[in-house]
Amino acid sequence: MFDYDKIILQLLNTGGSGGESGTETAAAKEAETSAETAADSMPSGAEGALNGTNLLWAVVIFFAGVVAALLGVWIKKALTKGKNEAGKGKNAAEEAVSATENIPREITFSIGKLHALGGRKNQQDSFSVSEEELIPTHGLLAVVADGMGGLSDGDQMSQCAITAMMETFYRLQGDPARILLMLVESAAQAVNAKLGAGNYSTSGSTLVAGLIQNGAFHYVSVGDSRICLYREGFLYQLNREHIFRHELEIRAINHEATWETADTHPKAAGLTSFLGMGALKYVDIPSESVVIRPGDKFILMSDGVYNSVEKAEMAEQLKKSAQEAADGIGKLIEEKNLNGQDNYTAIVIACG
Repeated sequence: MFDYDKIILQLLNTGGSGGESGTETAAAKEAETSAETAADSMPSGAEGALNGTNLLWAVVIFFAGVVAALLGVWIKKALTKGKNEAGKGKNAAEEAVSATENIPREITFSIGKLHALGGRKNQQDSFSVSEEELIPTHGLLAVVADGMGGLSDGDQMSQCAITAMMETFYRLQGDPARILLMLVESAAQAVNAKLGAGNYSTSGSTLVAGLIQNGAFHYVSVGDSRICLYREGFLYQLNREHIFRHELEIRAINHEATWETADTHPKAAGLTSFLGMGALKYVDIPSESVVIRPGDKFILMSDGVYNSVEKAEMAEQLKKSAQEAADGIGKLIEEKNLNGQDNYTAIVIACG
């Protein structure tokens, strides 16, 4: 029969053969001392068996503890690695979402057009929309011009303004607000050049222009044509007309005229700024552009439209698609059949 006490103690006390450290040897000696102390307190008949059994279990428990500690370290490292990898994945996903949010949303457009003679003999309204191929590089430009009624060659002046703006637009890139002002400059110069030095008192044209770039609507106006925004069931006028009534109202504020005069003056609707006949007096320049929302519609129109259709009626039609809205507004004007109906022109831009 083997003496397990001696075999195990010999293994624990062998420092060089197994490569154990001084700490492990001291632990073995401590285990041996503890075993001898326990043996002294036992009856002599069971001493050998119990000493062997206790030392064997001590070794088993010791190595089990070591294995458990190593297993714990491995599990901790595995969990930490998984957590770090999950964190990296989350950060990568968050960065991807953030990067996506910074990319300008691609806006889709549909265009509706309305252009009719009304009760006039000549069509003095002109309009144009830039080519679809230019949208990625230049944006979308829409322009409406209305030749001044009662003056000769109003049709030529409005056409001249539109042509100058469109030809200049193809050559310009940069800040949208500045581009619009440069387009107005080119239109004014073209109209004045066409009128000539001796004809500055004969004709002119109004002008409204809208430019969509990078998810925003930029606009500028001269005269009394209008630009409106239809959003969530409501119609908002964006620009302010250049008409004599506004100057009469300022005079009333300063006690230089009465409010009644501002309301009833026969020339209250007369233009105070327009293209032609020299330098521009006023240009309506907004302080900031309109950030486009899905479902927005913009309408650019001559006074023949808004003087014939009520605001609520127009808003009702603008619930429809772009061309259906333009057709609906035209039908309303036809049905009203107003005496002396002016030329009427509108461009509806629906944004998706």
